[in-house]
Amino acid sequence: MRKEAALPSVFSRFAADVAYVQYVSTEEYSSSCPSCKGEPHPSGEWPDRCRWRLDYPPRGFCRRCGEMFWPNGGQTLSPEDVAHAIKEQEERELARKRSSERALAHLQSSLIWTKYYDDLDEHYRKIWRDRGIPDSLQSFWQLGCNRDFPYWHGGTEYHSPTITIPIFGEGWVPLNVKHRLLSPVDPGDKYRPEVRGLTQGLFLTDPDTELGGQVLLLEGEIKSMVVATTLGSGLGNVVGMPGKTPGKKVVEQLEAADSITIVGDPDGREAMWELCKAVGKQKCRVLIPDERMGKIDDWINKYHPSSDELRWIIMQGAKPAWV
Repeated sequence: MRKEAALPSVFSRFAADVAYVQYVSTEEYSSSCPSCKGEPHPSGEWPDRCRWRLDYPPRGFCRRCGEMFWPNGGQTLSPEDVAHAIKEQEERELARKRSSERALAHLQSSLIWTKYYDDLDEHYRKIWRDRGIPDSLQSFWQLGCNRDFPYWHGGTEYHSPTITIPIFGEGWVPLNVKHRLLSPVDPGDKYRPEVRGLTQGLFLTDPDTELGGQVLLLEGEIKSMVVATTLGSGLGNVVGMPGKTPGKKVVEQLEAADSITIVGDPDGREAMWELCKAVGKQKCRVLIPDERMGKIDDWINKYHPSSDELRWIIMQGAKPAWV
């Protein structure tokens, strides 16, 4: 369990540059990084890329950018001390990676997403239908539910029913299961992964098709499913990214695309621009709906456009990112 906390006083010189500090153990804290920063994960969990160790010598280490943070700038530490601390941190990261790999192997062997799918009854199927996903595609994507899912928020355990979304890679390789809390204690914190610590890439609405050529990219799994339900493959391979600020894995996956049409949310203009710069502006077109239209999945579920109408709106509205 992690709790909201303050950075230990030995690291006070970094306190103004970090956020989301969490207590991990008597010897370890986590937070965003003073150097490369960090935002809450797509699941709603706080960023924990930077680890702060209180054993000797006290130090911080970012798992993303690799930066080390010494309480006194490291001036009084011997080269041997520094080398030992770095080696110890690398060993911890390797152990964490192996733990994630074991967790993924267990997920894949347990077939837990099939249990969630088998638990769908009329009540939960209707929840999916109301979100724009018909029964036939609920089965295709193996969507499901969990009637009593435990989760943590602010250091306290809560329970909520969830609807579940299996995340598959190309060839239907299971990578994780995402839970959408139906009764979140905080409406802004409503997603949880089945297995923590696994890096999520793109949600593929068609795992049978290689990711390349023309890609239609949306924010979130449900949004991409709703668009794919109406549009099919008329504008290319429809995929969903985990949040507005996807990580390195998503950018690497999108390198395979020849052209990318991005449909964001009304509040996502800045984030979409940063994404375009990361994957290459010359191959991106972007549609940011205005406030009147709102989120594209809500608009689809309200007005029920035909496939041709939706294709026309996206083609007409998406503007070149390099203009």
